[in-house]
Amino acid sequence: MPCRVVNSQTTNSLKNFQLMGPKAYIQFMSGDYVSFNSRGWELSYMAGLCTGKEDVDNSSGIIGYGLVGTSSYVQGIKCRWVLHGKPGTRVSLNFTHINITRDLDFVAIYNDSTHQSANFSGFYPVADLPHINLIGEVIIAFTTQTEGGEGWSAEYYISSPAEPGKRPLVFVIVLILAALALSLSVAIIALFLHTRKQKHANEGLLLNANRFIRKENWIGEGPSAVVYKAVLMDGCLLAIKVFKNLACYSELEEEILLKTSSHPYIISLMGHSRHRFQSRCMVFEFMSRGCLSYNLREKGETIDWEKRLMIAMQISSAIQMLHMHMNPRVSHGNITSDNILLDEFCNAKLGGFSSANYFDGSDDEELMVMTEDARSFVLLMLELLRGEPLENRNLRSREEIDELVDCQDCLDGRLGIPPENSKMSALAKFGEIARWCINSSSNVEGDENNPKIGDILSGLQQVKKLFCTVVSSSEAEKF
Repeated sequence: MPCRVVNSQTTNSLKNFQLMGPKAYIQFMSGDYVSFNSRGWELSYMAGLCTGKEDVDNSSGIIGYGLVGTSSYVQGIKCRWVLHGKPGTRVSLNFTHINITRDLDFVAIYNDSTHQSANFSGFYPVADLPHINLIGEVIIAFTTQTEGGEGWSAEYYISSPAEPGKRPLVFVIVLILAALALSLSVAIIALFLHTRKQKHANEGLLLNANRFIRKENWIGEGPSAVVYKAVLMDGCLLAIKVFKNLACYSELEEEILLKTSSHPYIISLMGHSRHRFQSRCMVFEFMSRGCLSYNLREKGETIDWEKRLMIAMQISSAIQMLHMHMNPRVSHGNITSDNILLDEFCNAKLGGFSSANYFDGSDDEELMVMTEDARSFVLLMLELLRGEPLENRNLRSREEIDELVDCQDCLDGRLGIPPENSKMSALAKFGEIARWCINSSSNVEGDENNPKIGDILSGLQQVKKLFCTVVSSSEAEKF
């Protein structure tokens, strides 16, 4: 193929090239005279069809397929990107566009090589573009069976990238695989023994849980279950949810929790137990501060405005996972401050999945289910703003809504009004988002555009930017 040349006279017009073939070469030459104003050049590239994987070690950047200047969208694409975050550190993905053939081409997100956290297919408008937070190493796989799409792109952020030299070497993996193959014969023999002992093992698991089911370990109780605190030998803390009777236990709740526990803002189901005498229990990670309602009621002064905004964004991200990225999609059905749990740093996780269910019915039914979850979340936003629960959750008149949302009068008095103009503006916008959502879902003003969780999350991201990055007028006077 003839070479393409970009010379100094065309540098004001950036060029995009598409080349065919297995290899491409770039040659750079400078003339006899180079101006001191010259700054060199750079380009971004992507190889077509991506038959391997791309290791990503930078803390932030953009990945995708079909970006400007990259290879065309064709059938048979198989791409994989591995974002190497250190174990336990946050990895964020904010998609900036997705337009791929629905139900035939897919962008899949894995929290490791086998556990799929999300799967995207089709076209996503700006308001519905997913924002995902995961932990540790994240794998993005892209495959196509058509030629009719445009591609996708996402901004990524790795809070603590793993050092390339410290990742496992290939030969270590080979040795591990060899060891696994050697142990296969042992596993076959053990399978028979395991089958015989499975019945006793289940009883033993419950018996182990029973060690902690004591009055001194009691931490909470609801209409269907009692929750106990467990401290393991290694110091790990767990919460054991023991159902009061068999009718209170739901296999659907367990199934949904197992599918969603990989999300950083959904409570993690660590295990479950079934006993031959029909007892049931679930084992969860332990959230040291307890539920949000208790924290707002008893020690709301310790949860400042920034933490409350963080809690709102975390829970909206969890709801977005249920509504947009599960297949089939999930409705929570009981989003209240009693079902929001906080860790020692006030990070929030969504729990209370006893009313959760799949929805894949008509568009009207789906809209109603999604709107109800979104409405419940907006009422939670008002509780964060006011510091107290709403006695009447059936708001109908515009006057009732204005009374709850009007800023300054509605702010939690224990925290007071922020002196910075930017923070006050952010809280005002926070209240306006709540007002808009309640007006829309209640049809107070005849608005049929019911709110979606993606719209709410986008609004909260703007609030966070305004709250955290804009310099107030009082601060500006100091400079």
